Amino acid sequence: MPTVSVFVAPSVSSENESPVDHLTELHNPDSPTGRKLSHQPKSEHHHDIFDSHAAMTLFQAMEAGAGCVYIVVTVLWGVWYISVLSPSLSNDMWWPDFNATGTQTFLGDIANVQLGPLGVSASASLDLFGNAATWIKDYSGPSTQLALSPIYPRQLLLESTTNLEDVILGIHTTSFRFNMRTLIQYCWVDFDQRFELAHTALRQDRCALNNANNAATYLETLLRNIKWADLEIEYGAGGGVFDKAIATGVRSFPSGAAWLASVKDAFQDVASEAALWRSKNATRWQLQWHNAWQAGVDETVVIKNALGMRQNLAIKKVAYVHRGPAWKTMTMYSGLWNDFAYAASGNYSLVRGSPQRENLDEMTFMRKTSMGFTTMSAVWWVVIGPYGSIDMMYVSVPPSLGAALLAYRTTFMTLMKAGDVLVADVRAVVPVDVNPVPQLWKDPDLMYYGGNPVCGGGGEPRSYVMELFGFDDICLSRIPLTVKLTPASVVFALLGLQSSSGDGPTSTTAVCDLCGATAGACVAALADAAPVFQRWGTLDATTKRLFQNVAKDVGQIYLFQLAQQLSTRQATYLIQAIVNGTDNWSFFGWIQLYDWAMLNREVVWFDGDVSSITLMSKEYAPLTFTPSALEIPERAGRYFYILTLYTSSMLAFVASGMLIYGLATHFRVLGRNLFRFNRVAGSVWVGRIFLLVRGMTAVVLLSTSNIEFSNRNTLTSFQWHASPILERLLMTGEATWVVYVVQDLLVVLTNNYSYYAAPLSSCVAWLLIFILEATSPVKATATLERTCSTLVMAKQVACTSGVIQFGSSDRVFTILAIQMGSIVVVYVLAVLRRWRRDLPAV
Repeated sequence: MPTVSVFVAPSVSSENESPVDHLTELHNPDSPTGRKLSHQPKSEHHHDIFDSHAAMTLFQAMEAGAGCVYIVVTVLWGVWYISVLSPSLSNDMWWPDFNATGTQTFLGDIANVQLGPLGVSASASLDLFGNAATWIKDYSGPSTQLALSPIYPRQLLLESTTNLEDVILGIHTTSFRFNMRTLIQYCWVDFDQRFELAHTALRQDRCALNNANNAATYLETLLRNIKWADLEIEYGAGGGVFDKAIATGVRSFPSGAAWLASVKDAFQDVASEAALWRSKNATRWQLQWHNAWQAGVDETVVIKNALGMRQNLAIKKVAYVHRGPAWKTMTMYSGLWNDFAYAASGNYSLVRGSPQRENLDEMTFMRKTSMGFTTMSAVWWVVIGPYGSIDMMYVSVPPSLGAALLAYRTTFMTLMKAGDVLVADVRAVVPVDVNPVPQLWKDPDLMYYGGNPVCGGGGEPRSYVMELFGFDDICLSRIPLTVKLTPASVVFALLGLQSSSGDGPTSTTAVCDLCGATAGACVAALADAAPVFQRWGTLDATTKRLFQNVAKDVGQIYLFQLAQQLSTRQATYLIQAIVNGTDNWSFFGWIQLYDWAMLNREVVWFDGDVSSITLMSKEYAPLTFTPSALEIPERAGRYFYILTLYTSSMLAFVASGMLIYGLATHFRVLGRNLFRFNRVAGSVWVGRIFLLVRGMTAVVLLSTSNIEFSNRNTLTSFQWHASPILERLLMTGEATWVVYVVQDLLVVLTNNYSYYAAPLSSCVAWLLIFILEATSPVKATATLERTCSTLVMAKQVACTSGVIQFGSSDRVFTILAIQMGSIVVVYVLAVLRRWRRDLPAV
């Protein structure tokens, strides 16, 4: 570490003179420099003269010994600096001991739990060192994985968005065939709503009510943004499929031909196109829920270091998967391309009101679905509406539920941090599956066909209530309705009940009686969660209000089951509200709401010609993702480490040579010169460029947050602490290498003033930086703000969802400004006050 002391007696040695050369001169009065130091007449610098033949005084011996000790200490401190710096240079982000299976996976977990409930427009700050950024999981294994929700890509692609620019770009980056196979149940051909496309008159009315501002329901949004040549290649020109299904019907209207000509290759640029959409009141975009394919997503967070370098790290990778025959939601709507094929086969038009549409019976679309006629499908038809014309829309997690979950998790983790016993208890609990049934459905006269309207209730009925609908349901399994109980979800549910009743459930036995054969497991799960719930105590007013708002916002979400009465053979349609006051079922409803907020379940709105219903799905198994260590860059950090190691090695080499020389001369040296070891040896033997790099590593280190990845009893979090005082002394001292380099460059202009101004300005800079580091150390911050780009329309999306500011570029500039300012101020004072040292005439 370079010296910053100003208490060094003047010396006749040149600023650029090697200490070894100077020692040689001091020992040999007839040295080639021509200086006869032992015979010079007295001058104002007489105290610099050292007689190499006279016996050393006690003071000179002590001075020489102190100089040698200084050299040893400064070299050892430089070696210590390498050990302090080394963990930060293990990667280019300057994040100590960062790895893929530990730190990166943990970052993914805490980001995902925050992003899920916030929806597409997620934007929030995250305290990396707060209780919310805590996770109960062991990250010490060699292959720790991220648990990903299969719902997440659908959330990104199916929630309503007003980012029309991204939609337009997505259309242009997607092939024509994929664009035509986007599952949109269109309402109109044109923005002006002259040419209608709905399958039924009742659905056309629903379009006007629900989708007038949904740009996705206008075929014009697609026709304006495709290459017309691709359309004619795929569907033929005049007389082709498109001509029969759409164009002929449009031309039958007075303004139809002119409109078709206006949309042909009409795209100019994204901004103009988006402005046109908005001018036509097509201000949002929302696609329909379906299970034709599993959408894909690539999501990253950005780590930004003190140098301003940005590194993208993956926290999600879900692959696109075409489901083929597993596409079961085609019973609700089978896609425009199938409508085209059917219309062309019979020379029909899909345009309502056109002559070519008159012979097309509305029920034709219903009969063309793959849904067979069963007693149960007939019930759905009567209660909700005919198949083939059902709108299915993804329902976003309500803001109230997202806020309640995040507030709950923060308090839950606070309790976990407060007691190791609680963590051990929670960790020891194995989640259990129970099979609850709403009290009103527990009728021995009922047999059940299932809770998935997509399947239509085919097959023989069962004596038990069956599982709810799900994206991955292929209508073959007949398993009981299942709810998973974990300590976290159970406590959340108990708090939800407390918010409405002022207390927990009146009886755990009454709640668990709904579970039938799994009642014992239910009672045990509630008992396991009891210590946490009891530690929680009464809900505070703010949290209670959050839960109450949730209850209001989810009042129209239901469970559904098709059933048949044995006594009358009559089909029936069973529904159960998710939460309903103090009804015992509400406990399981709150469990399902917790799952929904954690993106383990989803909610879909089924809108038919007769009525609509919003249904809760089954629970989905998570997907897994293992981050790759290859994503973590290490090359630049390795170079910095080698250069820093080189500087220490060279300084140690020179120091060893000086000490050996001193030993050979019985240390008959002028000791005060040894305190200038770093300045002289650094410039002469190491080089200014390498010294500047070393100094900048210390500047960056001072501008980077301390962080410790803590895993205590499987309770994992980031811990922040200020650097120990000795490390602060070390790093601020190492940063003065930058000052030394600048001073060395200035010596040509300020040679007579450098002797006093150089060490003094170094001291001032070091002191100010030390005070800054002690009073305002850098602390990492995180901001979650999702920005997504559609890569393939409705199929693949890429997102950057947050920035972790691990280092501060502002702090780098502040430290450099302090260093340069100290040099300028002290040198100006030196000139004004004439702090100069004139060398004696030779």
